[in-house]
Amino acid sequence: MSIAKPEVNASIIADSNTVGLTAERLLFVGSQNGGSAASGALTTNIGNDMTVVDALFGTDSPIAAAIARARKVNGVTRFDAIGLDDAGGATSADGIVAFTGTATEAGSITVTIGGEDNEYIVAVADTDTATVIGAALVALITADAKALVAPVNTTGSVAVTAKTGGLFGNDIAITVDGSVAGVTIALTAMASGATDPTLTGVLDVVGNQRYQGIAWQFSGDTDEVSDFLDARFNVDNNVLDGVAFSGVVDTYANLLVTGAAKNSKSLVLQGNKLINSTTHKGGGVVEVPFTLISEFAAIRALRRTSGATLSNFVIARSQGDAFGGLHTNSKPYFNTPFFNTKVPDVGTSFTDVEIDALQAVGITVFDANRAYNTVIAGRVVTTYTTDAAANPDPTFTALNFVDTATACREYIVNNTRAQYPQYRATGGALIPNHDSANEASVAAFVSEKNAELGEFALVVTGVGTANGVQVDYDKSFQEALAVTLNTTTGAFTVSMKLFIVNQLTGITYGIIVAFEV
Repeated sequence: MSIAKPEVNASIIADSNTVGLTAERLLFVGSQNGGSAASGALTTNIGNDMTVVDALFGTDSPIAAAIARARKVNGVTRFDAIGLDDAGGATSADGIVAFTGTATEAGSITVTIGGEDNEYIVAVADTDTATVIGAALVALITADAKALVAPVNTTGSVAVTAKTGGLFGNDIAITVDGSVAGVTIALTAMASGATDPTLTGVLDVVGNQRYQGIAWQFSGDTDEVSDFLDARFNVDNNVLDGVAFSGVVDTYANLLVTGAAKNSKSLVLQGNKLINSTTHKGGGVVEVPFTLISEFAAIRALRRTSGATLSNFVIARSQGDAFGGLHTNSKPYFNTPFFNTKVPDVGTSFTDVEIDALQAVGITVFDANRAYNTVIAGRVVTTYTTDAAANPDPTFTALNFVDTATACREYIVNNTRAQYPQYRATGGALIPNHDSANEASVAAFVSEKNAELGEFALVVTGVGTANGVQVDYDKSFQEALAVTLNTTTGAFTVSMKLFIVNQLTGITYGIIVAFEV
């Protein structure tokens, strides 16, 4: 043993750093068509290689198409999936693209069956018969490994049947663009799809895993996923909340009824106007609802990822909003673009009055921008409209409200755990040189977190005006803050009020025309 004097001891103590939110996880639940994944099993950590996704769930499956579209906009978030086989008694939807006549000129006809990824340009030669044109369309669809339908040509009448059974096929749009002299085209909308897989308990395999977003194919039964997430909105000693996203194609009147029947702070239901015209059968926004809503869910996850580049998906007038992170929870979702979606034709959109009415009952609308060159999101709302007593309640009506509030909660929870891992609770003064907390120190900690949330643009701080009245938000926060220690259990109770940041939804001007000062 050697002699070492003076004795020198140095312990390295970890700094109490501020911690952020849990990394985003997005879950897809939809139909598979073959593939190696067991029906109902949870497949985790799905990467960016779509050949792997196709092998898991089937190249032409709805869930593979949804994941592929989501990966086009988000290559960083963890994706998990639950693929489901068709129900034993499922019926597949079918429709018809019928050609009649003989071409008297050369030209082309574009047929879309699903969305932009399922667009077929049929080359027509002079003197081609309907049978020949129908055969050409069948050849194009058959050559498309990701086609959602299987075609059969009968003297120019091409019957198309959804490869996936159940309600999914009913929402596959069929449109035709272009014309050739001598040839007429008649469309029959996709219909008669019935019997989705059994969804009861399908999310049991998730266990205690948290998903901030769930892309849900089955719009005919959203109660299963919304009930699952609503039960997780407030849980003891954990943060498990998330939001489900689903899409439905229907008439304006029916969408009003659908929205009014739901009331979940954990469900975003995107409504697409049902079109029934000579050249257009299906949703006005020509895209499979599951695919479109999956793209939005992926963009939301990217926005909430710290440091992610957002220049393609947000309009940023300030440098801080050009990248993802905690602050984006309060940045409006409206005007989010969908560059992979066909722009609907003029005249196929909801009116402004209809959009306002749909949003009021909890239906979110994606539609063309004013220039009709891009599909964008309107105000993204949840289906929540009233409290349990049926009183109107705006608290969780907008997705931004839910995301802002839950992000604040998670930030406070995570940082509280980081700050107080092995602390003493005292009803007296803080104990010098020892980890201890009392009511005053906890109140100071909570006030500090509120100030930090203000810097993240999630809550209102400082002095300002609201409804024309000057308000000191810091003072109001302190007045509402109450911290109580139970000296028997060592547990603190904190009562507080968060003044979350709202969205700028409009500016109304009153302009007076004057000729004299």
